[in-house]
Amino acid sequence: MSSLRSCGWCGRERIKIHCRYNGTGYCGTCYARIFKRVQCPKCSRYARLPKNILGAICRQCLATRPCIRCGRSNKPVGLINKYGTVCASCAPYFKRKESCEVCGRQSQRLTRVARFNDHLKRCERCAIIDYGTCLQCRRYRKLIKHKERKLCALCFMGRIALCCDCGNQMPLARGIRCEDCYWLNLFSKRSLINRELMASEYYRDSFDQFAYWLCASVGAHKASITIAKYTAFFRQVETRWAAFPSHAALLMNFGVDNLRRYRKVVSWLVADLYIELDENAKKAVAEKQRIERILARVPRGSISHGLLQRFWQNQKARVERGEITLLTARLSLTPAVGFLRVGEFGQPSTQRLAKYLISVPGQRASITNFISYLNTKCGMSIELPEPNITQKARKGELEKQLMALAAKGTHGNDFHKWCEIALAYFHGLRLSQAKLESVCCAINIEDEGYFIEYKKERYFIPRLPSRS
Repeated sequence: MSSLRSCGWCGRERIKIHCRYNGTGYCGTCYARIFKRVQCPKCSRYARLPKNILGAICRQCLATRPCIRCGRSNKPVGLINKYGTVCASCAPYFKRKESCEVCGRQSQRLTRVARFNDHLKRCERCAIIDYGTCLQCRRYRKLIKHKERKLCALCFMGRIALCCDCGNQMPLARGIRCEDCYWLNLFSKRSLINRELMASEYYRDSFDQFAYWLCASVGAHKASITIAKYTAFFRQVETRWAAFPSHAALLMNFGVDNLRRYRKVVSWLVADLYIELDENAKKAVAEKQRIERILARVPRGSISHGLLQRFWQNQKARVERGEITLLTARLSLTPAVGFLRVGEFGQPSTQRLAKYLISVPGQRASITNFISYLNTKCGMSIELPEPNITQKARKGELEKQLMALAAKGTHGNDFHKWCEIALAYFHGLRLSQAKLESVCCAINIEDEGYFIEYKKERYFIPRLPSRS
């Protein structure tokens, strides 16, 4: 790209650019030689156009072309380069990033602000660094520091006015309404607009009652911000039912997670006796949604997908017969998915089961139901490893981790990891990360190792070797 002070045609440096066309600068000599007064091929008006560019059009026609970035027309032109016309909104994106002379941040929107009287190029953040929310009128304006408080100019002078709605005194900078009346007026407008989205008069009246209840419950400020979210609930209900259905029907249609987003509407429905809460239905729908998410973890088309679906149908039949609860069925599915994931959702085997129980030994009892189903219904012969075999394998894994940490030595957060693995290996004590951090803050360090006190018991672990 040509330099700002070099002619794009003759290449001379440090000269005054007389004209720019499509992003290329021309000196006065080249302009007179190349630009001739001819008729514009687009608008038929006479203009000086470059004879070296075939089909060149005048500046007015260049400005009418759509922006090459956003595609909009009839916008103020901010830049015309060799690629085309750029509107004023998109022009900053075609500038090179430069460092702000105040904070050093890279920006494409540097500007000089006259009120600072320093002629420094500032980024957008530094250009409005003296702006903020006035602590008195709550308006975003240029602030003046006054007794450790930042106020706008009108509040700094202490001018007051009367609210046109309630008649109470307020800062003059507020305008015609105080803050409470402003939010109340905005809430009234938004509730009137949103009620018109309902087709039936029943839901319009219900929405008016809910809006009044919401404003009294959370205040006009929050109600005006959230009223549009609750309007979507009313519109969805109206498309399905002529009147508000039962709580169980809402749960089946929206689901527990989605209905939780409209908790205020449900509270209003219960308070105004439209519906009665059904906790049993809520728990049942919640369990079904959790089961659906668990089943979705296994990819379709794999061997494990068919096995898991048949196992779920078996558990579902037992739930319908009253042999087990839906919670028990879900708790059987969770370890089943974890076991199938170990084999990358392939054919289950005894070796893969042993590998799974080494990583999660606490799931031994929960996985028994799934293993029994595979052996009796699917003709497999998977054996549960003995508890001591699992424990030995688990201890072998811990030993490998200890050896790896010992070889690496002390580094970063390895001390907490060393304590966690050593307590599990030498004493069979498995602590969570939160408990481990509280215990490790009160250990006694000796020459040969560490003494850790936990529940009035002292546990010794060897010292972590220093990094050489």
